[in-house]
Amino acid sequence: MIVGSRIRKVEAERMKPGPGKGLKLNLEATKAEFKDNEITLSYKYTVEYVGGIGEIRMEGEIVDRRDKKSVDDIKKKSKGKAKDLPPEYREEILPMLNFILSSEAVLAAKVVRLPPPLIPPRITKA
Repeated sequence: MIVGSRIRKVEAERMKPGPGKGLKLNLEATKAEFKDNEITLSYKYTVEYVGGIGEIRMEGEIVDRRDKKSVDDIKKKSKGKAKDLPPEYREEILPMLNFILSSEAVLAAKVVRLPPPLIPPRITKA
């Protein structure tokens, strides 16, 4: 469960006028720290407006609290590196992180008059 988040850096830039032609999102875990029952993930989040319209960049970290056994298992599978986090953990944590960051990026987009960077959630068959 995500128990804390902190954004350290926000940059938003509108490069030219006009409507956007789509979005390219990139969310990258840059550092993972494991301590007792917590995983602290540092990240870089980028929203690129296709066509050179603009860009939003954010950096920060989240704290994910779990039982110690789960943290130890994730640490072992990833060898302590953010780029090697296990797929099942990525599938769980990255959508939550994307939701948090998309919500925050809406405010940055508004300041520089870019469309809100919201992408509809994926719908899966139950």
